[in-house]
Parts: sequence; structure tokens; C-alpha cells
Amino acid sequence: MLKPIINPKLSLRARSLFYYYVTKGRVISADELWENKEVPEGRDAIRSAMSELKDLRYIKSVRVNVNGQWRTNLKFTDEA
Repeated sequence: MLKPIINPKLSLRARSLFYYYVTKGRVISADELWENKEVPEGRDAIRSAMSELKDLRYIKSVRVNVNGQWRTNLKFTDEA
């Protein structure tokens, strides 16, 4: 798998978002980034970049059951 920084299939926004996640040490949801004003892009722009990262398997969604409620956690994939 190509590193995100040199993957021509990723937009510059998606590449930047991936490395932002790396500096934070975790994958942060679009809502959390947008609500905390951590990045200047809008929620849809962040979601679009996240979709690119998911499509190319750099991040993944993992569903977990916590006390009877399902939650979705975002994580780096093994390939990343």
C-alpha cells in the first residue's frame, strides 16, 4: 500500500487530514473536528476527505456494543 503522502488517488485535503490524525494519535470524527473548530474546513469537506481515506483503507469504522448501545469508532487500519 502506498503511503498517503504519495498516493495520487488521495486529494491533498485527505492527505493532510490523515497526517493531522497521525499527529493527534487517533482518528477524530468529522463532527468532533467541526464542533471544536480544530480545522477550518466545513463538516462536509471533512467527511469527504474521510471517505477517501476509508475507500483506500487508511482508516476504518468499527462498530462496538457498549452497554447495549452500538457506537462507531474510527481507527487506523493495519495497512496505514
